[in-house]
Amino acid sequence: MSQPQPGVWFCELCGEAVFSLGKPARCPACGAWPQLMVQPTAPPRVLARDQVYDPEVVSGAQRMIVQELDTSELYSRVQASATAPLLRVTFRSLQRIEGRHATLLCAIFKLKRPAPTLRPDLSALSDRELIELIRPREDETIVMYQQEIAKVPGTELATVYQALIDIEQDHNALSARLLGMFS
Repeated sequence: MSQPQPGVWFCELCGEAVFSLGKPARCPACGAWPQLMVQPTAPPRVLARDQVYDPEVVSGAQRMIVQELDTSELYSRVQASATAPLLRVTFRSLQRIEGRHATLLCAIFKLKRPAPTLRPDLSALSDRELIELIRPREDETIVMYQQEIAKVPGTELATVYQALIDIEQDHNALSARLLGMFS
């Protein structure tokens, strides 16, 4: 049986280069699934970066950037308010991933990164209540991405949006597991 060989893998979603023994299970930067992790034989290319988008698509992207930044801020506030070490570490990781999603959308659309608009005070909530904040936010993000996919069917941008939906669905699955642990 052959041993996995070390190599550099490239995330076609966010552009992260990852040194790994074998194909990574996920992009550590954005959470992309392994099908978006490739070993480039030529200079790597990131999806949807080399295109010009019409104003309606850019407007939708601006809304998605704010959504991702606000979700990142929510995770940051949840992380700061959580008492369980597992939650603090988990939500810190999710906060970085959501921030990376905003960064990759800014890169695709060549937009400046705005400041988040959501700044909730969550200090009075229990760990369980903090976890319960996640699913509605992720569900809202998924619906927004689905609406944006309808504007660009069959394009690389639709592939990017679908990958982001898959990642947000994973966040929902994680929050469901965490709720089971903190019941």
